[in-house]
Amino acid sequence: MQIKFYPKSKGAKLPVPLFAQISYNYNRPKLYTDLSILPVKWDHKNQCAKPSMVGAPEFNLRLINYKERIQQCFHRFLLDHGNAYPTPTELKKLLYIEFKKKLPADMAAAEQLKSFFGYFRHFLDQSEKGTRKTKQGGKISKNTISNYYSLQAVLVEFEKHRGKKITFDCIDLEFYADFMQYLERSKKYKKNTIQTQFRILKTVMSDGLEAGHHNNTRYASKKFAAGSEDISSVYLSEAELSELSALDLSGSQRLEKVRDLFLISCYTGLRFSDLHQVTSKNIAPDHLHPRNLYLTIKQVKTHEEVVIPINKIVKAIIAKYDNQLPAPISNQKTNEFLKEICGKVDKLKAPTEINFTKG
Repeated sequence: MQIKFYPKSKGAKLPVPLFAQISYNYNRPKLYTDLSILPVKWDHKNQCAKPSMVGAPEFNLRLINYKERIQQCFHRFLLDHGNAYPTPTELKKLLYIEFKKKLPADMAAAEQLKSFFGYFRHFLDQSEKGTRKTKQGGKISKNTISNYYSLQAVLVEFEKHRGKKITFDCIDLEFYADFMQYLERSKKYKKNTIQTQFRILKTVMSDGLEAGHHNNTRYASKKFAAGSEDISSVYLSEAELSELSALDLSGSQRLEKVRDLFLISCYTGLRFSDLHQVTSKNIAPDHLHPRNLYLTIKQVKTHEEVVIPINKIVKAIIAKYDNQLPAPISNQKTNEFLKEICGKVDKLKAPTEINFTKG
């Protein structure tokens, strides 16, 4: 390895930064020092400041120190990597940490992607920006992104609980067994929730592998999976819906709107996420039978277009709001208000049995 110093500009009339050029194995990375010198005061042959420069002895001592520290970083890498030479990027990283104590923004961003949680943050960011797409080429839904954040939070908790740093390389069958036990015993999650956690974890690992940030494929084992189970489907009967529809909520506009939206969802099969985007433009009469109305919409989750016939109950609700759907509120508030509304319906007060595995 050879180290030589050069002023940034040879013909400058003012002091310019001095940089080190490190030559080894056909590589020549540069490192800018925090030293500046007037080019005419630099002795290129002897690699030092000329004696005529004020403070030349101190300046030259600092140069010697720079050279020794660069050599130490280089030889430390050789010792740690079985005499394999560092790439220019690897050496620059070591030197930035040695001399500047932090990496430049572009190098820090690239380095962050090599860590599991660093890449997970990038994965979340790309999902929210719409850069990551579904298999069908659509945007990742808000609900899916919410599940991503849930897994990230659980993994942070699990890392503290386990007392071991989570890296790309540590995610293997031993990790699987520990994480499964944590989700079952400590978090007491249901089977299907656990399956979702592992499915997302494998997606993050697959994306990181394809992007070249790790080479761990142990997570792809068939054993690295969580089972699922059929859950009890609870639904409202026609009689229960009729009683809900007949409920007098005129004294509370917020409850009435939520009830009407819920009835529209029941009679059209639209998800909550789809209700948000329905406008009068989505509702049109049949060309052959103008009295018959249809709702045409591209679904948020599946990105498929569906055409839904509107029955007389939905038609009456839409007419009540001037051929629009009532403006939806948040999913959380909708569920909260629905519980309040359904508490007023006698038919919905009967006990219902639900079977599931938890913990």
